[in-house]
Amino acid sequence: MVFLFIAPLLLQAQDEQKIRLIELNGDFGGNYQNEYNGAFTSVPQHGFGINTTLGSKFGGLFGSYTYRLTDMSDLVPGSKNPVSHEFFMGSRYYPMIPTFLVGPAAVRLTGTAALGFDWNFDLRFMYQAGIEISPVRTTIGITIQFYNSLGKFSTGGYPGQSFWALRLGLMIGPSMK
Repeated sequence: MVFLFIAPLLLQAQDEQKIRLIELNGDFGGNYQNEYNGAFTSVPQHGFGINTTLGSKFGGLFGSYTYRLTDMSDLVPGSKNPVSHEFFMGSRYYPMIPTFLVGPAAVRLTGTAALGFDWNFDLRFMYQAGIEISPVRTTIGITIQFYNSLGKFSTGGYPGQSFWALRLGLMIGPSMK
């Protein structure tokens, strides 16, 4: 666990080039489940967030905030849709040099591992892996990632468990000369 916070510092010491990335993202689909009457049942959820990466040309320190709205109306008729707030910090692998090219588009493999908590201080671990597609000489592009949150949590008083989702985002970052 300590490695999640030390790795960005080790990467920074090796390279002088600094990156600052911001990503706006949304979580869609997945298997978000809450417990009701003793059984876990899938419920629709929509997560919208922002994250940042600060570090070297291969990645760095990752920080993230997600606003998650859960639709409990099918599970508990007449209930309000509870909101949760999630905060994570960890390490992100993000190469400034594209992993491979597809015509004029650059494809970068990305990966993140982070520890965090929600508004109820339920401790969780998350990881995400995917790709970012952008023009060759800039990091401004589209991200497509598999997102997984591990751990137990509570949403609107209903216990939840580990879940996955498809995370789509817009990456905003520097251009290369």
